[in-house]
Parts: sequence; structure tokens; C-alpha cells
Amino acid sequence: MKEFELKYGCNPNQKPARIFRKDGGELPVSSVKGAIYENLIAGELVRRGYPLRYLRDKREPLEVEFMIERNGSVVPVEVKATNAATASLDRVLARDDIAFGYKLTGGNVGVVGK
Repeated sequence: MKEFELKYGCNPNQKPARIFRKDGGELPVSSVKGAIYENLIAGELVRRGYPLRYLRDKREPLEVEFMIERNGSVVPVEVKATNAATASLDRVLARDDIAFGYKLTGGNVGVVGK
């Protein structure tokens, strides 16, 4: 996990930071559907004891909403409002040290492996 430049999304003093609301229901109705899904997933990860970390590299561009550590391995979690392409997740999965990742959408949930 040390090779990734991970950002903590729960620390507003670290730049860049991502801010999530504790209760996704507090979001204004005009919010984008993807942001609502991200907030719901963030709340569930926190509830299960995972620190909120994400991956962003503006040089490539590369962004994965959540990076969790599970059993000593890094697991990327991509959140999409629709079942759209996941170029960033695909690029992270191309690494030899990443076995699988999750793509969560407004439709079905799936596991992306090699």
C-alpha cells in the first residue's frame, strides 16, 4: 500500500481532501447521484472500521474513490452512478499486486478480477 499515494478523505486539513457527510440523507436533492452513492459507501466503510482513503493522480489522470486494506492487500473500490466505464479501476487492476477490486453502481454490484 505504500507505493500508492493515498489521500485520507476524512481529514479536511490534508490537501487534497474529500469530505463526506455522516448521513447521506442530509444531502440536498439537487446533488449529483454519484455523490450520494459515494457518501453511502463512505458511511458503510466507516461503520465497518475502514479509514477513508482514495487514490488520485492528476498527472495521469487517475482516481479511485476508495482504497481499502483487507488481509494485507489493497482493494480498490470504484463508485459509479451508472454502469459506465472504469478506466481508473482498470489501470489499478493492471498492477501485479492488486488481485481484485469492487465496482459499485446504481444497478448491480460486481467484483472485477483478473
